[in-house]
Amino acid sequence: MPDHDYDMPAARFDETAQQLAHATGCGIVYDDQSLSPVQVNAVKGRISIRQAIHQAIDGTALQVKQETADTIAVGRR
Repeated sequence: MPDHDYDMPAARFDETAQQLAHATGCGIVYDDQSLSPVQVNAVKGRISIRQAIHQAIDGTALQVKQETADTIAVGRR
């Protein structure tokens, strides 16, 4: 997937995941609804969706569990 320009403030994980998915068409999936309110980092810069999700969850209790060409699965560490 191509790089995108992001300028997203720190927010809840569910809000960030929805915005990233909408901007890129890449699905960001998670089964555990308790992840929704986790506060994640701001996402800024011209970067890939994979870099964006890693930037968002860096330093949180979340991690990427699995990646495919069009889906990123996130869960707890």
